[in-house]
Amino acid sequence: MQTVIQLGRVARERRTVSLKTPIMSLVVISDAQRTADIESLESYVQEELNVRNLILATDGAHYGLVLEAKVDWPSLGKKLKKNLPIVRKALPSLTQDQLQGFQRDQKMAIGGIELEVLNKERNQRDQTDGQQWEPAFSDNVVVLLDAAPHPELLGDGMARELLSRVQRLRKKASLSPTDDARMQYVVLSNPDDINVESLVSSREELFKASLRGDLQMAENDFKGSNQSHLADEECSVANLTLRLRLFKA
Repeated sequence: MQTVIQLGRVARERRTVSLKTPIMSLVVISDAQRTADIESLESYVQEELNVRNLILATDGAHYGLVLEAKVDWPSLGKKLKKNLPIVRKALPSLTQDQLQGFQRDQKMAIGGIELEVLNKERNQRDQTDGQQWEPAFSDNVVVLLDAAPHPELLGDGMARELLSRVQRLRKKASLSPTDDARMQYVVLSNPDDINVESLVSSREELFKASLRGDLQMAENDFKGSNQSHLADEECSVANLTLRLRLFKA
C-alpha cells in the first residue's frame, strides 16, 4: 500500500496535479498476491491519493506496458566471448513471458547460455482508450495515473479548494466550527470563464455541511458596502482570483 501511494504521488508531481484535485482512475499492476493485498486496503489508497476509481490488474500489456531487455554489451562480451553472437541474435526475439520469468527468477538461459544479470526497463506504448496515463514504477509494482481532464472532477477539486480557503478565513476570524457566519465571495479574475456561481450552488450541501451555512456571491462586488466584516482575504483557486469576506450571521 505504501509503495502504491508513493508511486501515485510521484505520478501526480510529474503532471503537477495537486493532491487536492480528484483523479478519476489509478491503475495498479502487479502480481496476483500483491494486487489482492492492495485490494484489501483499497479505501486507504483512494483516500490518500484522492482517486475515485482504483483498478487492479496483473496484465500490464493491456495498458500498453512492455518489458525490454537491454544489455551492457562490452561487459557481457568479456564474459561470453565467442558465445556473445548467440545472445545478441536471440535477444530481440525474447517474449514477454520470458522476460517476466527472468524478472521473477533473476536468471535466464539463451541458447544454452545461462545469464543472471540483465538491465530491465518498462516502457509505455500507445495510450489506451484515449486516456493520458502517467506511469511510475518500482521493482514489483507499476501505477498508471489517469491524467486526462475530467470536468466534473475539476469542479469537485475547485470546490474543495475553495472550501479550504473559507475554512482558513474562518480560523483567521477566530470562529469555532459551531459559530455561524455569512460567507460571501467576489470573483476578481476569471480567465477561463468558469461559472463560479453554478460551481458553488451545485455543491451547496458540501458547503453547508462543512461551513454551517451558504457561500454566496456578493452583490455589487462589496462596493459601497459599509457593513463591518469579521475577516477578508484575497485568494487563488486554480486560475480564479477571489475575494472572500465573512460577516456576522
